[in-house]
Amino acid sequence: MSITRMALAGVLLFWLLGVASPARSAPAANPTGINPELLGMVIRDPWYEFGTHPRYPGQPNYESQERMGQVLAEAGVRWVRVEFIIDERVGDVAANLARYDYFINEVAPRYNLKVLGLLGFALVINVDPRHPQYGLVVKGGDDPVYGGGVNPYMKTWLDRALLVAQRYENRVAAYEILNEQNRLPVSPGQFAGGEGIDPALNGRLHAKFYRCFKQNQCSSKSPEGSWRAGVSILIGGLHPRGSTKLLPSGAGATSDRAYLAAIYTTEPFVSYFASYKEYPVDGLGYHPYPVEIVASLESIDTEIARITSRLNDLRARLRDTLRQTDPDAATRLRCRSGSPRSATTPATPARRVRGRRSLCGPSTARWTPATMWPRPSGSNTRTSRRSADPTRSSGGLCGSPSRSTRAAPAVPATTRAASRPSAEVLSSPTANWPASPCIARPCRSLGVD
Repeated sequence: MSITRMALAGVLLFWLLGVASPARSAPAANPTGINPELLGMVIRDPWYEFGTHPRYPGQPNYESQERMGQVLAEAGVRWVRVEFIIDERVGDVAANLARYDYFINEVAPRYNLKVLGLLGFALVINVDPRHPQYGLVVKGGDDPVYGGGVNPYMKTWLDRALLVAQRYENRVAAYEILNEQNRLPVSPGQFAGGEGIDPALNGRLHAKFYRCFKQNQCSSKSPEGSWRAGVSILIGGLHPRGSTKLLPSGAGATSDRAYLAAIYTTEPFVSYFASYKEYPVDGLGYHPYPVEIVASLESIDTEIARITSRLNDLRARLRDTLRQTDPDAATRLRCRSGSPRSATTPATPARRVRGRRSLCGPSTARWTPATMWPRPSGSNTRTSRRSADPTRSSGGLCGSPSRSTRAAPAVPATTRAASRPSAEVLSSPTANWPASPCIARPCRSLGVD
């Protein structure tokens, strides 16, 4: 199998709208034609490299994180995706976030790495978002801080997500809100897998976070908030296979295209557009790799050829949807896959801000695709069992993620074994969970998000 096949088997694509990296020295010859400034890797989350070195008890594993940054830079990585995890059993919210400080504040800047933060289900790691009593699907009420339709799960998620954003300010360049929320994984004994969170809930949570963050409101305010305009907020990576059903509505099978279109027609998105003439989103995270890759690597060339058509179909469906509220939508959804901004269109700060809103504001900026390679095998291990009893914790996935498996520093995806399944679904890579009882949550697989 060729190096190209191995590299692309588990490609993870994030669509960043008009987000440009600072100028660098001229890169080496690039026969692929891909803009190297938009290449990244899903890395081993620094949460796991805390207290793992005997010389640094109760501290980050400085040597491991430093080496990871060095190897990422040598591999030509520009962006790194980091998932934020908060588990009450290892400490309060501040103690959990302290595990990320060394990498984000020191390692990433030292090696010129831009951080894409995943604000997902692991922010409230001990409750499955589908749980009918404790999850995101529970009916919400009025909250004095966040407004209507907010349940304890959503409030906990918003509190923590905003605290993360305030802590790191523009040292995190972009945030992905949820991940594969349209196709959640199996939860043994509870959920068959394939369920999606209703677009209405997705849109509500996303819009509330966006408003609070961009307008410096709600639970985490900054004395000076001008930096917020430069941080992009993305809809989390949608799964191309779509949903078998939606919760809590019980609606039937929903394609990825229909799911995305539905988010834009939810009341929070529509009302935000009515007020600000733009939607509360700066970009879209999408996973175009087909699930078929898991079953057959021999057909990978054909499947990779389908990536472009998948993205074209997604864009076409969204364009048709946006035309209903925004007649100029067609001019904002022009996509030149992999092409950098025109040399005649300088990426001034003002233009970048408009570009990031090219789905929603008065801009003709292109969608700029950025590729995120999956992390290497052996990274971020979580056990696969949780207690089905919501009143007790049984360790494993419901307990603290295991630190017994140490990952080697991140390496280019081309060095991974081609036989490893490449379209595994995270257990809860992007949701929220209140700090309450432990509910069965499916395991997060190794490797590809």
